[in-house]
Amino acid sequence: FIHELLVHAVARGAGLFTSPHLVRFNERIRDARGEISDADLARWLGVLREKTAGWEPLPTFFELALALALLWFRERGCAWVVLETGLGGRLDATNAVTPVVSVITRIGMDHMEMLGGTLRAIAGEKAGIIKPAVPVVTGPQQPEALEVLRQTAAGRSARLIEVDSPWQGAPPGLAGAHQRWNAALAVAAGRAAGLHPDDDTVARAVAATRWPGRFERLPGAVVLDGAHNTDAMEALVDTWREEFG
Repeated sequence: FIHELLVHAVARGAGLFTSPHLVRFNERIRDARGEISDADLARWLGVLREKTAGWEPLPTFFELALALALLWFRERGCAWVVLETGLGGRLDATNAVTPVVSVITRIGMDHMEMLGGTLRAIAGEKAGIIKPAVPVVTGPQQPEALEVLRQTAAGRSARLIEVDSPWQGAPPGLAGAHQRWNAALAVAAGRAAGLHPDDDTVARAVAATRWPGRFERLPGAVVLDGAHNTDAMEALVDTWREEFG
């Protein structure tokens, strides 16, 4: 949603870095003109391989992917870039970048072997992306997670924007009531970043958003969804009931 908002509002070449990919690595790195090409991937991988030769330890897969993405975005002249964190936040490679706004979606029990066995511990890792004096946007959270976010934001003099209602406009391009909350987060983040598109532009961006593997309908009455934890499964079931009863 955030990337689509940028594309519609100000930056036709806005970059997007996500993980994981579903079919091809190229899906992780794209701008409004499309995914990174195989040729550009090979070229920048060559640059990074030469640059990191002999390093001990070697960069991780995710660190190299991010570095490659940033090099490509700079080459493409992307004025705005949306970076999705990997597992957590505090020790995530994307945390090397200081953003104009941070977004923390609903925190659930996930990747406990890396992030901790309690919601409070996981929230502490996620809150690691909060930068001094950089606004942070979030939506409804469990009380213990929200307490951590509020404490971290206050300690870093970061304005915490708590979105308290879902998107009320035209239906989003992604199915499910939870996607209205995600759309509202994106709009709040855009405004916190200094963007103030008109209502029609926002509505077009929200309606145009597509994402494979998010209640994606395939031919032959098949729905593809990548839900992989309890919160995501609950959202999948709720969406199924909304769509099919």
